[in-house]
Amino acid sequence: MKTESTGNKQKFIIAGLGNRGRDSFARALLAFPNRGIPEFRERAEIAAFVDINIERARVANLVLGAAIPAYTTIQEAAARHPADWAIITTVDRTHADLAVAALGLGLDVFLDKPMATSVWECNRIIETSRRCGRRVIVGHNLRYYEHMLALAKIVRSGAIGEVQQVEAGEVLDFDHGGSYFHRWHSEFDKSAGLMNHKCCHQLDLINWVIEDRPVAVSAMGARNYYVPRPGLKNGARCSECAIARQCPHFCDLDANDRRYRRMYVDVEHVDGYIRDACVFSDRNTINDRETLNIRYSRGATACFSMVTYAPREYNYYNFTGHEGRLEYSVAFDPKAKPGQGTGGAETGFATNEGRPQIRLFHKDGAVEFVDVQKLHEDYGHGGADVKLIASLLGIELPGIDPIQRATPEQARDAVAIADMAARSIARNGSCVAFEETGRDFPPFPPSARRPG
Repeated sequence: MKTESTGNKQKFIIAGLGNRGRDSFARALLAFPNRGIPEFRERAEIAAFVDINIERARVANLVLGAAIPAYTTIQEAAARHPADWAIITTVDRTHADLAVAALGLGLDVFLDKPMATSVWECNRIIETSRRCGRRVIVGHNLRYYEHMLALAKIVRSGAIGEVQQVEAGEVLDFDHGGSYFHRWHSEFDKSAGLMNHKCCHQLDLINWVIEDRPVAVSAMGARNYYVPRPGLKNGARCSECAIARQCPHFCDLDANDRRYRRMYVDVEHVDGYIRDACVFSDRNTINDRETLNIRYSRGATACFSMVTYAPREYNYYNFTGHEGRLEYSVAFDPKAKPGQGTGGAETGFATNEGRPQIRLFHKDGAVEFVDVQKLHEDYGHGGADVKLIASLLGIELPGIDPIQRATPEQARDAVAIADMAARSIARNGSCVAFEETGRDFPPFPPSARRPG
């Protein structure tokens, strides 16, 4: 492994000390095993933490064995600790304000996906970046999976010709899909829904693989599963629920060395954030299933579906061109008992001996199974996170390609699909063009209980 330069360490302010900020980025930059590599510690330094809940930042220091200065605003952190970058991993709706503030302070900005919750907010970030002459990078780490890079390279090689049709889906099981309904993600005004927060990964992947921009979307969606259930003797939160341990959605705050209890429950008196809310609460304002039809600038079309309550987790991408077809699929073990997650164990169902499977169908009918070597798979997100951070720091690792870095404009396109979809759903499936976005926050789903 070698670095592009040997200058001084780059200094980072990390804003948001939840799972991503603390475990994916802070641990990586501090070179914790299976999170970061020694070169990260040589090239980077964490200057300060920022979290609206200062107690959560103190817990992060305790867990990390660190003594990093902590503040409640980026402005205060930057004033006391000069830095080069702000890493923003906060609630999605806060991304734009925090990014604009950081750029105005002369910092480059790394935004964890999604870039923001609307095209309007993405435009604010892009315009501020250009005006201030600072960089913005968005962490679409799905691009850094070896299999996804293989898809992009095969399509770019012309093996299937110009892509004309895409079918893709994100099928989340009860454990994974339900986890979002315990948290702030289930409130539309904070996340803009799971098509934005969760599926911006997959939407960006489609855009990136076919190298095209979405121009219109029609969509349908609803919330039918994660709704209040009369007669169910559930509590407002798992830790106060008599039937929690019999529930397939049980959020165990004491698992993994009481990690969630220390990060959230022990400090919730500061900001009131509840980490283990009942998934069947009436506070939910997002859809739990959606289907989109997407039209691209060169004429390709895509159909994308999301569901959050399947017995088995599964995702797939199929690309058809005039010279062939490219298929990707992977499935995961269903959990054995209520309240126990999948653990990410891949099965042989629709896979190649427990691995994601890529099949290339040639025009003459021949089928080619594409073998892809997985690297750094013991690291976060199957090795994607370590490569994403290495790319940010200019460190060369096997499996990194310059085409993987997401530009702000590309990240905006992923948000744009979710933005157009939300507007389409609010209009009972009418087609919405990209030009109709960019002026405001998308409307709440019709099935949502609107705040106030």
